[in-house]
Amino acid sequence: SPVGQKVFRTTRHVLRRYRERGWLKESIPERRPDPIWVEMTQQEWDLYCSVEDYVSDYYQRLEGERKGLGFIMTVYRRRLTSSLAALRRSLERRKAFLLGRTGEVLGLKDEDLEEAELSEDLLDDILEEIRNPGEHSLWESVKNEIQEIDRLLDDIKYLQEDTKFDRLVDDLRRILAEREQLAVFMHYTDTMDDLRERLIPVYGRHLACYSGRGGERWDGQQWIRVPKEVIQEAFRTGEIRVLLCTDAASEGLNLQSCGVLINYDMPWNPMRVEQRSVVLTELASDIPMFGFITIF
Repeated sequence: SPVGQKVFRTTRHVLRRYRERGWLKESIPERRPDPIWVEMTQQEWDLYCSVEDYVSDYYQRLEGERKGLGFIMTVYRRRLTSSLAALRRSLERRKAFLLGRTGEVLGLKDEDLEEAELSEDLLDDILEEIRNPGEHSLWESVKNEIQEIDRLLDDIKYLQEDTKFDRLVDDLRRILAEREQLAVFMHYTDTMDDLRERLIPVYGRHLACYSGRGGERWDGQQWIRVPKEVIQEAFRTGEIRVLLCTDAASEGLNLQSCGVLINYDMPWNPMRVEQRSVVLTELASDIPMFGFITIF
């Protein structure tokens, strides 16, 4: 390509050479990822296996009806590896949809459709199937699926531990004893909303969020919407110590003062991991990354 003859890329390696020779005074940040694996309890593992059985079963059924349709079920795997709250809310929405066949298609939110890369044509086909069910309708086994969903919801309800959240609490305590602030990234808004409610008693006004809804801060009584500039400034001054973000922050925020990034869940697309780190230009040596990471 002729472009390669006209463009010169200044990589971090080149910048470090400049610094060694005294041509550059600014420090060049280094990324040192620390993958952390959280061991599940037996009860969590049983739930994980039950969700896998549910996904595999209905994946095959949907694929049998229409090629490519079974991919919808992978949403529940992704949500399980994000948080129990994300899985619970997703199953609740799916159940509501199966009961009334109204609202969001199959209970999927925009972030689900984007992550699973589901086409509009496929969704239109699903809607047509709902309106005009045939002899071998996709909805023939709705009653059985609702019973399966209820069973999974009961398992989540009576789960006694959330080891990934417990690990997050420990890491926050440890890191904030040495650092002024950090950012925690996750994919799903349901995960963010669950984490912030559980962290309010500890961090209160030092806790803030950023998602597709924009910036949000805790005023002592409720969450209030604020512009992203307010979030950035409060984070820069240290007024905000813990910032919970969805991937929307990777496109709208600049958190140059932050030295630690925690990935509460790991995207299936590695480019999303890179996009998350772009908002931090001074990454420190301690960058925990953890989650229930399983390759199917």
